[in-house]
Amino acid sequence: SQNITRIYNGIDLELFHPVNKESLDYSSYDNIQPGKFLLYVGNVYPHKNIEGLLRAFQYVICDKDIDDDIRLVIVGKTDYFFERVIALAHELGLSDRVVFPGFVPDKELLQLYEDCVCYVFPSFHEGFGLPPLEAIAMGAPVLLSNATCLPEIFGPDLDYMNPHDERDMYLAMKRVLQDNHIRERQNLITPQLLTKYSWSDMAKKTRDLYNDSIK
Repeated sequence: SQNITRIYNGIDLELFHPVNKESLDYSSYDNIQPGKFLLYVGNVYPHKNIEGLLRAFQYVICDKDIDDDIRLVIVGKTDYFFERVIALAHELGLSDRVVFPGFVPDKELLQLYEDCVCYVFPSFHEGFGLPPLEAIAMGAPVLLSNATCLPEIFGPDLDYMNPHDERDMYLAMKRVLQDNHIRERQNLITPQLLTKYSWSDMAKKTRDLYNDSIK
């Protein structure tokens, strides 16, 4: 429509950028190891499909070709939906392979982004997809749902999975876990993505739109 102008969100690069500090004391994270865990950060409302992620992760831990040290870390403030997800992890026998650290301070969160083998984002639908963009800004590889706006936002060169197919999600996680070059491969497109989704660009386009509307 001529009455609609698309302006994308931006990302705070003053906060989200690689820090390369010493690794966390992971004793409070069930002794997970840097480079040995998949990461999800955010709420776990039903449309985020974290229950599907847990079921797909069952396949991962049963696969003898995948390192049995791999964990799944799910970060977020505990609420009713988190309690439900934690209960499902216990029901599925994943309690020793899935870590729920609850709310994590920014300093620790940034280090989790840097130390994860991949950030997973299995949503059924999204309006934009800011969390994986923050992960990319931190230098973390990402594995994305192929649903709704995400392929448009992130383009064809990242790794995608079908959120409605748990086996496809498992196979996608296996691919990224066994891809020794995923970080350097995805980092090749990071500058282009971060330039496209900057607050300054969003502000300029919004200002120009207002100026054009009053001419």
